[in-house]
Amino acid sequence: MRAGLVAFLASLLLLGGCDPTGGAGGPRLYLFVPSSMADLTDAVTAEFLRVRKTEPIPVYQSSAGSQTLRIQIEGGAPADVFISADPEHIAALEEAGLVRDVRTFAYNGLAVVVPADNPAGIESFWDLPRAERLVIGTPEVPIGRYTRLMLAQAAAARPPGPGEARFDERVMARVVSEETNVRLVRSKVELGEADAAVVYRTDALGRHDLLMIPPPPEADVLAEYRVGLVVGRSQGREPDLVRVTAESWIDLLLSDAGRRIVSAHGFVVPR
Repeated sequence: MRAGLVAFLASLLLLGGCDPTGGAGGPRLYLFVPSSMADLTDAVTAEFLRVRKTEPIPVYQSSAGSQTLRIQIEGGAPADVFISADPEHIAALEEAGLVRDVRTFAYNGLAVVVPADNPAGIESFWDLPRAERLVIGTPEVPIGRYTRLMLAQAAAARPPGPGEARFDERVMARVVSEETNVRLVRSKVELGEADAAVVYRTDALGRHDLLMIPPPPEADVLAEYRVGLVVGRSQGREPDLVRVTAESWIDLLLSDAGRRIVSAHGFVVPR
């Protein structure tokens, strides 16, 4: 875990060109966001800096699988805002007293993506067993857990015929790689290393090199995104200033303006 924390801090150093633990250079804000939401939170941060009345503050964003971000926070990484694509990970931090004020602010659906030329001839969700090279997330990451839940629901909706394996078993037999975040899953199709993958719907929007195939209603799964304020990770920065700044960023995310940004990026906004 220590080596992973060092690598994480090094990545922030490359981003900002200064001490990521908040030494010289004044206050700063650290966002920990799932890979599937990195573009959206970039847009929220741009709006946050635009409307900020006081001196602009450097904002650093680390994106990875929610479980990886959780481990980094548990290991002491400097974080101020945590967004999780799976309630389990943020709930664990909340129970440990590391995150508070947790709220749900978005949902996302799943989809199968195939290359634009569709070499495996996958025309519908039920064609997934045709895939020769299917890529999904590992069981520990939200996209992997949601994928397995979706396949289990599909199998229950369509019981196998005599002598036929369950739908989810036939699909899992086609898996050639399991990745640790959804962007890595999608990249396998983009690089021609897979003829199908399961991603979030927002990861397929606007992609001319990919075809998106949504699951049927009986198999559909909604991923739930929650945001919370990370406690006690200011790492030498002024704690009150960090808290107020982080709360302001979260307030913008949950505001009408933030909800418009969330919706514009293809996520479902709760009522």
